[in-house]
Amino acid sequence: MEELHNEADTRAKLIDPALHQRGWSEDKIKREETPGAVDVIESR
Repeated sequence: MEELHNEADTRAKLIDPALHQRGWSEDKIKREETPGAVDVIESR
């Protein structure tokens, strides 16, 4: 069974290592966080 990752896990386990392997340093990587969950309100 394939392991599922949340966004933070995906970044830490898959994306960041790939960036570092290709020579990106921490000062070149911009991290952004959203303020929280978004409530979806049904439209009429």
